[in-house]
Amino acid sequence: MAIWKVGLSCVASVKNGCMVIIDRKRIATMVEYRKTTPDDANSCVKILRHWIDETNWMPMLHSEPSMQQFWRGRLDQTAGWVAIENRRVVGFCIRDGGDITALYLDPSARRKGVGKELLDLAREDLDEVSLWVFAANTKALAFYTREGFVEVFRSDGDNEEGLPDIKLSWKR
Repeated sequence: MAIWKVGLSCVASVKNGCMVIIDRKRIATMVEYRKTTPDDANSCVKILRHWIDETNWMPMLHSEPSMQQFWRGRLDQTAGWVAIENRRVVGFCIRDGGDITALYLDPSARRKGVGKELLDLAREDLDEVSLWVFAANTKALAFYTREGFVEVFRSDGDNEEGLPDIKLSWKR
């Protein structure tokens, strides 16, 4: 199993990884990245359910057990990566062929470069990647735009959630 470690330093601009500053002293943390396994399903579902709970527009359509069963199967059939900090999964990214189907972070991992690192791992061996993002998810839209994704299609909400979404594409 391959594990990537990203050491972090306390500087004004961190391009990869994350940093923590307490009392203006440098505290280094380590985020590890590895391929997903079906055993990661519970952690991924916990992150996803937390994200759904904190949005005021995303419906909770499935029970936790059904989500765990679904993700256990997905993690066994697709390419995926998890970010681990202090032996805890803090983010995950799933890719099915050239489509990124999920990228979610625990709140503790946001705005620290973890999402970018997961995205970079997912697209490192591809020349083109696409994904769908809900139109209401303005933070994700801003993130993907910064990463070079462009809008290629808008839906009227003809999906399981009944919410308008946007197809984005990235080319090397």
